[in-house]
Amino acid sequence: MASSQSYKVVLVGESGTGKTSLVKRCVERQFSTDVLPTVGLEFQWKKVLTGNDWIKLKFWDLSGEDRFRSLMPAYLQDASAAIVVYDVSSRRSWFAARDWASLVHNELGREAFVAMVGNKADLEGREVPADEARGESEALGAMFVETSAKTGENVDALFQELATQLPKWSRSARLAKPVPAVEEPRPTNAPRKRCCLFPQF
Repeated sequence: MASSQSYKVVLVGESGTGKTSLVKRCVERQFSTDVLPTVGLEFQWKKVLTGNDWIKLKFWDLSGEDRFRSLMPAYLQDASAAIVVYDVSSRRSWFAARDWASLVHNELGREAFVAMVGNKADLEGREVPADEARGESEALGAMFVETSAKTGENVDALFQELATQLPKWSRSARLAKPVPAVEEPRPTNAPRKRCCLFPQF
């Protein structure tokens, strides 16, 4: 009989990088160009089967606007993983992603599995070379992948790998401990606008 585990996964990154679109592609198998920027927080979840286990990924999609940055420590509390998203066609978003990764490390230390995700890989006019992002991600001890929420490229691979690695990561970091139950935000259904390399563990 399959067992079930759940993990809080926080998505952070500059506004407009496609965090909400990545989650929508994963959960709803859809992409829309009419996605409004997230205000504050949005919550969704997805169950992923890995082997004989169902892994429930609880997505906390956080706004990338500066006015919400002071709330990040509270949102990051008890997170098992952080997905740091940048736009491969925006070097500014890459610099911001490195800052977000530092914030995650400052708040959680090694208590979270970190993935650096270069979204919008379908666009021309790339400003962030994959080799550069891969190297810096490895230096951070983070998983690295490039995705396209629009075409679906590597989106399933990202979340499947996340579901596969989280139980291993939690055990190795001795984090498999019960936490008090908290009331989760209700999923929102309103429309919003807006080279894949995994490390071996």
